[in-house]
Amino acid sequence: MRVLTAEEMRQCDRSAIERFGIPGLALMESAGHAVADAARERIESSGGRRVVVFAGPGNNGGDGFVAARYLARAGFAVEVVTLRPPEAYSGDAKVYLEVLRRMDVPLSTCDDAIPAVEVEAGDVVIDALLGTGLSRPVEGRVRDAIDYVNALGRRGASVVAVDLPSGLSADTGQVLGAAVQADVTVTFGYLKRGLLLHPGAALAGTFRVADIGLPAEVEEVLGPRCDLLTEERIAALRPRRPPDAHK
Repeated sequence: MRVLTAEEMRQCDRSAIERFGIPGLALMESAGHAVADAARERIESSGGRRVVVFAGPGNNGGDGFVAARYLARAGFAVEVVTLRPPEAYSGDAKVYLEVLRRMDVPLSTCDDAIPAVEVEAGDVVIDALLGTGLSRPVEGRVRDAIDYVNALGRRGASVVAVDLPSGLSADTGQVLGAAVQADVTVTFGYLKRGLLLHPGAALAGTFRVADIGLPAEVEEVLGPRCDLLTEERIAALRPRRPPDAHK
């Protein structure tokens, strides 16, 4: 399984959009759908009823908006908390935020403080605050939101992270000031190094790699490979021992 840095992932996304003509909206739709699937599995297995999405200002937030739409359509009680006022969003994320507004999904914004939300054990919180582009320590309202998501997790809510837990370096797994403690991380296209290196590996919980429709040819823009060796792959490389073998 190939493992990428944040820059390599950006190159793959750029290749998919520019070389193959896949709209960014289509990639966001696939990513958000995968997050919604993971959230639905958690809430159905735990008997929860409510989903709260914390959405940052970039494409990570847009993935969260798509997940919110699918979950609302599935009949769950969904609330979305945005770090910026709705009019401050742009690009693909703005498109999907407008869809939520037209669906009358409850929206609140972090103005002077993080708005209080009600969750119970078994409910789901989706961390769509920050993506793989983080390169400096979080501070201010973003850090407050990360701390609040972690507080909701301590109350018994399941935390599902979008691409990687907010506050982690996608390349090193180091905590940049503060980071979300996730129960499940849904990462897109390829594994990110920060999900395999501690402390990121411990903060990511159980991770899954979602297929968002990237053509295999996007890997042509990448350099040397970095791969995750799994037990199954190693076992396949070892010769079978004959029944009468001994050391």
